[in-house]
Amino acid sequence: MITTPTVLVVGAGASIPYGFPSGHNMVSKVLDTLKAPNGDAWRILSNNGTEEEISREIERFHERLAHTYPASVDDFLDDAQTSEVEVRIATTAIATCLLGKDFLPTLRDRELEDHWLGLLWQKMKGRRINDFKSNRVHIVTYNYDLLIECFFQEVLAAQYRIAQDEALTLFQKVTHITHVHGDLGDLPCARGRPYSNGRASFSEVSAAAQHLSLLHMPDRTRHEKPYSKSYGLIGNATRLLFMGFGYHHENVRRLNIRHAWRPDFQEHTIAGSTFGLTDRELHTLREEFRSELDGLTFEGHRLKAHDFLRECL
Repeated sequence: MITTPTVLVVGAGASIPYGFPSGHNMVSKVLDTLKAPNGDAWRILSNNGTEEEISREIERFHERLAHTYPASVDDFLDDAQTSEVEVRIATTAIATCLLGKDFLPTLRDRELEDHWLGLLWQKMKGRRINDFKSNRVHIVTYNYDLLIECFFQEVLAAQYRIAQDEALTLFQKVTHITHVHGDLGDLPCARGRPYSNGRASFSEVSAAAQHLSLLHMPDRTRHEKPYSKSYGLIGNATRLLFMGFGYHHENVRRLNIRHAWRPDFQEHTIAGSTFGLTDRELHTLREEFRSELDGLTFEGHRLKAHDFLRECL
């Protein structure tokens, strides 16, 4: 069991082993799904082209996105002029891309490389339910998918011979998860199928898109509640581990780690997976964290998520 109070901060890189796109790859998928006349998101937003005004907005969005070469959709919308219409286009496109992903077989693949959820389960598993309840690990995720909830719902139900809904309730009581930018809603493994059967319906996409927010939103109040929950989780932890995280300055700043950990944060540990970063990028990252946390050292590990957890848990 994990008895040291721990918070995992999970970014898009942690979902890549399970078949979900990185922030960079999501841009290409959004371009495809917004392309007229066959893109799924284009069809849904424009009502198959009958809504002329939104069709023109999508065309302008698509053209700008294609020619600015952003690192992510959030990076593209890092603009004070971002409108609610652009947010609607972006979230609908993202929901369309993610809802058609069948990830359940991947979660069940014991040979999957970088299956960090399997390792986390091995670290948390106990012989009895009460043993599992002694874990002190919580999760702040920037991902919209419900991979973590689905995985633990299945393994807990099987391990302790309980119903799926009881397993999910158990997990949520032990491990609090905050999706700071929202989630796709409607836990897919509870239905025994992926988010959709290949192509999401208008109602599925519309419902999911309403749950999603982006780093840069005209309505900033949408971020307040989930981030306030993350403050509470971080404030009660002594170990903070970043996994598959892009370390965008604004995302780190909004976690407000310095405030959450005062006055005794010097006794705390903060580390992160930095797989793929150069020496210079890692040095810059450490300096940013040192400035943000009054000298607290950020321990960077050039490891993928699975091996990072082996090193740090």
